[in-house]
Amino acid sequence: MKSLLNSRPTEVSNQLEDTAAPKSTYFDNDCRFFSDKVAHQLIQALLKQLSEKLDAVREVAGTILEQILTSDQPYFPCIYNRYQLQSGLSLDQSSINWASPTDTFPLVLKFLELDNYHTCVLEGLIISVGGLTESVVKASSSAFLDWLQDCHQQKKLQQVVQVARSLVKFFEVYHGTDRVIIPLLKTINI
Repeated sequence: MKSLLNSRPTEVSNQLEDTAAPKSTYFDNDCRFFSDKVAHQLIQALLKQLSEKLDAVREVAGTILEQILTSDQPYFPCIYNRYQLQSGLSLDQSSINWASPTDTFPLVLKFLELDNYHTCVLEGLIISVGGLTESVVKASSSAFLDWLQDCHQQKKLQQVVQVARSLVKFFEVYHGTDRVIIPLLKTINI
């Protein structure tokens, strides 16, 4: 797969017509064009896709997320919890098979504890746990139950309460959306 980050960033063309002025890129370290809000939304979207049911989508999302978090050319500024993301995804170790649900779900579930990424990871997880593909359902359910058990053992009950509240909120937000409600009911049933 060709690296998206190895290509040159597009220069902003709607600068003042002064050709002597240096042109900026979307990846300025001063966050002028690549704001913290945009970076946050991008990482949330990638983490949601990384915790969803399709192997090919997880593979692409994981590869792009890994490139964003480890790249210094261009360097992506303004990423909340960068260190926790890098260490949680074990990016300093050998390559990860992002398409493998048994490899990916235990890594991604660590981010349920980060307020910035809790909702997007849980939304993706619900779709996986309540899905139809047996290997994904088994891997995601097992990882989720292991995470809950770990929270119980480490007395992180506030994390479990936060997940429960989020599940209730999803019922409100996605009321009438069978694509989410049915997997949500299956998630609660595990």
